[in-house]
Amino acid sequence: MMEKSKKISLHLRSLPRRPKESLRASAPSAGVNEKKFCISAPSAGVNEKTLCTSAPSAGVNEKKFCTSAPSAGGFTLLELILIIVITAILSVVVIPNVFSGYSTVRTSTAIRKIADDIRYCREEAIATRKRCRIQFNTGNNSYTVYLDGAVMPHPVNQGNFVVDLGSDITLTSVSFTGDSLSFNKFGNPAEGGTITLNGSRYITVESETGTLDIQ
Repeated sequence: MMEKSKKISLHLRSLPRRPKESLRASAPSAGVNEKKFCISAPSAGVNEKTLCTSAPSAGVNEKKFCTSAPSAGGFTLLELILIIVITAILSVVVIPNVFSGYSTVRTSTAIRKIADDIRYCREEAIATRKRCRIQFNTGNNSYTVYLDGAVMPHPVNQGNFVVDLGSDITLTSVSFTGDSLSFNKFGNPAEGGTITLNGSRYITVESETGTLDIQ
């Protein structure tokens, strides 16, 4: 009996042992995503937000989304000085040229208006067989058109034919006798002469034909 028990015991010892099972919490292996959300402290006027999705091991995509503001928060003293200098240069160079150009356009418009009215007066003298006269007034930069001694009606508004050139136009001088230019019934001027506008533009009336030379 004892011998039989020993044989059974030896047989049990000779059987292979099963490994012990263990359960262990391990760190995430490759392929496991780790998510992070970070808000960093703002530096000198800069707000920065970062959202990251990353994996600790290789082979895993990493994504980032960042939003940041410009580092500068305003103009520096040097930039302000440059702006002031550029503005001063523009005001000295550009603005006078704009006003000069406007004055040139106004003078050209006024001189064309006077030339047209002189031609109209001459044509009326021929058409009506009456004397037509333009009386210039250098004191208030205006002129009046007369037909046969009476103020002629304006062809557009039918009021008195009186033209005010405006305060920005100067009727500098008129070389006709008594500042008056007249045409007889044949359209011939009583005399030739020159009308000067703003000291630099001229209308010259030919004494024989009444034709105009504009400069």
